[in-house]
Amino acid sequence: MYKIAMVDYFATGEGHTFIVSTGSEAKIFQEIPKFLQQGMTSLTPDEWLEEEKKGADSSIHSDVEQIKKFAPTLWSCIARNPKVFCDFSLHYHLNLS
Repeated sequence: MYKIAMVDYFATGEGHTFIVSTGSEAKIFQEIPKFLQQGMTSLTPDEWLEEEKKGADSSIHSDVEQIKKFAPTLWSCIARNPKVFCDFSLHYHLNLS
């Protein structure tokens, strides 16, 4: 089953890490480090679009907004046709300390 998973992690001294991965759960678990999987949100494209429709009432509203901000190409792909597989992987890390 095709899913889109994201992790948005911030820790003082460690910085900000944002990861988006698409594919099977096995592929996603390979791409996202084990210690970050605890805070991972993993949904099908249809489920992500349903959460977007809920707007601020969604419990993962900030996750939806982060994907739209950091991965606009991926969001555009699923918004046009959630049944089409988009192979996407993004690992963003910033540490200003």
